[in-house]
Amino acid sequence: MLSRIMAVDYGEKRIGIAHTDLLQMFAKPFKTIPNQGPEKTILAINELIKEKEVSTLVLGLPLGLEGQETAKTREVLAFAEILRAGITVPLEMWDERLTTYEAKLELIKMGYDPIKGRKLIDALAAYMILRSYLETQS
Repeated sequence: MLSRIMAVDYGEKRIGIAHTDLLQMFAKPFKTIPNQGPEKTILAINELIKEKEVSTLVLGLPLGLEGQETAKTREVLAFAEILRAGITVPLEMWDERLTTYEAKLELIKMGYDPIKGRKLIDALAAYMILRSYLETQS
């Protein structure tokens, strides 16, 4: 059965979403959803899992530049525990170091103002997480 992989870039205000095609070959930025707390956020993610026929969820893990845990890492790990209990598909954590920075640079290259394009940055960061994840899969 064909299915997608979906990536989540967790943020305090917004959550970026990206997904693959049904053959799981190509990633694309999808959308940004507001972070309205764990319950509403997990409900929204579950709706997307069903709508997009997702079989695996990849959550970006924000490590420090040298791979160390930070306060943001611990925040995302706490969210991951709640998320894992609230979804029906496997959850994989993925190193997301510098994805938001790379997304901002990409928006500038595309001619967007990074401040006005904040919502695009989150979906683009999720896309970069997913692209990195796909590159390591056989």
